[in-house]
Formats: sequence, structure tokens, C-alpha cells
Amino acid sequence: MIAARFPITASPIEVTVCWPERVLSAAVATPSGPLLLHTTHIPPGSSNGPTKIAMIEGVLDVIAATAPATQILCGDFNAPQLERADGRIVTWGERVLKTGAVKLRRTRFRYPADRWDHAERGVMQGLRNSTLIDAYRHLHGYGRQEFSWFLKRKELQIGRRFDHAFCSPDVKVLGCEYLHDLREQGLSDHSALALDFDL
Repeated sequence: MIAARFPITASPIEVTVCWPERVLSAAVATPSGPLLLHTTHIPPGSSNGPTKIAMIEGVLDVIAATAPATQILCGDFNAPQLERADGRIVTWGERVLKTGAVKLRRTRFRYPADRWDHAERGVMQGLRNSTLIDAYRHLHGYGRQEFSWFLKRKELQIGRRFDHAFCSPDVKVLGCEYLHDLREQGLSDHSALALDFDL
């Protein structure tokens, strides 16, 4: 859902993805100028296989079609697998070996792992170099670990930062924090992400 206190209209960009109900775009007429907002829920690859990659590629097409407009893309991307302090993104197309080394898989759910890796890396890193930046990492860097969802297996809990906000370079990010109390209260299995910005 997208809601705004300023006039809002549906984006004219046609979304060509297999599950179009999972991508929503709108134009918001703010006092500082027009802003395109996109929100998405990328399905997990563990239960949807290559549909996840097709969805990511479709979202990237939407962003490319609307550039260089001022825009924000946010939502649950079910990626990446992990982020390291040196800025290394580990995608689900890769395998972390017992030694800690990372190796590209040959396939992922019978799908070429290099395309899987390219799609996830495209949204997590490629946008940073062209159209959008990762708001949280732009503000906090990679030295700070943060998670928005947890895999729970008996006593084991594995945190993942699956929820993101990506912004145009002309969006001034003032604050970007995960609100864990909403998840801890059981209102969602994900933590909310609050983005404070100026145009």
C-alpha cells in the first residue's frame, strides 16, 4: 500500500512482471517537487524458485523506465543472503563454504545461478552505481549489522536484512532505521523500516 498526505496518482509505467499485484508505483506531488514511489514484495526463492528472479528483473525494468526521475523503491526483497563488514554482498546464487569463502553455485533450484546472482546483485549493488542508492548503507555503511527478519529453527535464529529502501541520489537521506518493536509485538514477522528524507 502507498499512502500520502499530498496528491497522489498511479504511475503511468506499465509493470510487466509475472505477479503484477506485488509491485505498486505512484506519483506523489510533494511541495518540493514530484516523487515516484515504488513498493514491492519479491517472493522467496526457496518456495518460488526462478519466479523470484523474474520479479526482481521486472522491478529493475520499472526503475530503468522511470529514471532519472526522483524516486524511492522500498519493500521486502528476500535478499541478500548476507552482507559482510567489507561491503561484500552474498546473494542466494552463492554458497558460503565452511571456511567462510564464498563460491558461485552452478544452479539454484535448477536455474542458472549466475543469473540469480546478477539479479540480486543488480538490486542490491547495481542501482547504487546508476539510478538508486541503498538508503540504510548510504547512511550507516557496512560496519553496522542489522536484520529485519529472522529464520527460527529451534534455538537457532538467523537474521537477514530483507527489507530495503533505495533512493535517487537527489534524495537527501536524513535517517533510516529498523523498528523492531513492531515485529517483537507480533504485528508482523518483519521489522518496519523508517526512512526520513528531504528532496
